[in-house]
Amino acid sequence: IYDYYSFSMMNEAGDQPFNGKFFPAQGAGTIARHIPYMIAWRIPYLAVWDNDTEGRMEKGKAESFFGPLEAKRFDLLPLHGKQRSRLLQDLFDNSEWLAAKKELEFAASVSFEKVVLALWFVENRTSFLKRLFPKTIETFTKFLKAQNERANFW
Repeated sequence: IYDYYSFSMMNEAGDQPFNGKFFPAQGAGTIARHIPYMIAWRIPYLAVWDNDTEGRMEKGKAESFFGPLEAKRFDLLPLHGKQRSRLLQDLFDNSEWLAAKKELEFAASVSFEKVVLALWFVENRTSFLKRLFPKTIETFTKFLKAQNERANFW
């Protein structure tokens, strides 16, 4: 669900670079379970997995099951620099993340999930995000724009 919150918030704050729908999942292993609904309801979608061992494995399973045409809608988070893996958390700029935790009055050790949930429900969310997360919004926007450009089904 935190992928849904994160992508939705950053898409909104980045002035809607993504035209598709965000559908929440509960971990890499559950993403493929939602794909038949997207197909049946003719909802334009993109399935995105973390670019780690589990994400690559689950994406591979989905590609095998759904075939090469549907697999054009599947992606991994892009690696940056010399990264060997990339999680959703890695899309957030660390200094912005720490500043947001401080402003939200969270301890430095609070979980990613608790902060994302707090951001989802913060008052005046879009202006809050634009003020505290300009680099993060840019990162998400770049990724989401690239997905629109490569997809021919929206």
